[in-house]
Amino acid sequence: GVDKSKEEHMEVVKTFSKRLKIAMLFSDLNQKELAEKANITPASITAYTQGTKNPTMETLVRIADVLNISTDWLCGIENNGYRRNSDEIIGEWVKS
Repeated sequence: GVDKSKEEHMEVVKTFSKRLKIAMLFSDLNQKELAEKANITPASITAYTQGTKNPTMETLVRIADVLNISTDWLCGIENNGYRRNSDEIIGEWVKS
């Protein structure tokens, strides 16, 4: 059979990639700007949005901080990860 943990890992990578793109869209940041603010390379952001590379925990925290979202939301652990009340609607939109 298929290795379940590998399957779950791929699901997390897909969710992270999708949610990162959504968060960047709502933050009005392109890959270069996010990379600059989070102090990582634009190539890394590209790899994350394409799902070909995973960030380290430290990088994940920096990205979430710049985008003002929770790491749990980015990884698909929770559905409403926006920390700002005014953005709760975004969390609701993402769920649908």
